[in-house]
Amino acid sequence: MSTIENLGSIKRAIAVFGPWRGGTSLVTGILAELGVYVGHDFVDAKTGYCTYEDVTLREKVMQCFDEREGIWKYYGSYEDRVRLLRDWLVASYPHASGANALAIGGKHPVFCKLAPELRDAWSFEGQIAFTAISVIRPPEAIHRSWTRTTYPDGSHWWPRGDRVNAVQDLISSRDHFLATLPHISIDFEQLRAKPRNTIAQLAVQLELPTERLDSAVALVRTYSQV
Repeated sequence: MSTIENLGSIKRAIAVFGPWRGGTSLVTGILAELGVYVGHDFVDAKTGYCTYEDVTLREKVMQCFDEREGIWKYYGSYEDRVRLLRDWLVASYPHASGANALAIGGKHPVFCKLAPELRDAWSFEGQIAFTAISVIRPPEAIHRSWTRTTYPDGSHWWPRGDRVNAVQDLISSRDHFLATLPHISIDFEQLRAKPRNTIAQLAVQLELPTERLDSAVALVRTYSQV
């Protein structure tokens, strides 16, 4: 297994769990505002907001699990998947350290299918503690958001035929695993309704400073407009 030397102030690795259109981009963006390194080159959503989904992390996830409609399967052994996910964390450390980050984090909808692997990959005993954040949004709200979202040219965001089953499987897989693991839950609608209180509580739970709380609150307002 890969290791990290001289961790400095980075003591936590944070994985954000939720399906597509579930609010994980917003929560990950908030983490970035609070001083968490979440990557630097992000997948382009083409819908007017930043995904905060690191391109290299997405590549690692796609080597672990094929999300394509009609496929939906794991790749490699459990140990292979742990290694791939840990490799991203180890490679991210110099960037995070250079940015004076307080933690390293990331998100991808398929995290919901890789929760055990992430726990093992992003835990370094005595060095880095793994922290899971579950973003809770009702399935009906997810599907409404999915079907009304369009690109700037008016085309539909993602006409996926297995949308209902895929979203349900992601949520079920996440909740089944996290039921046995201490984690942080964020209600997406509560976050949008009372962003300052919700973000301040999150910062306390993650032992992050609140100096950039205003910027994090502003991000919620930005996402509410797209």
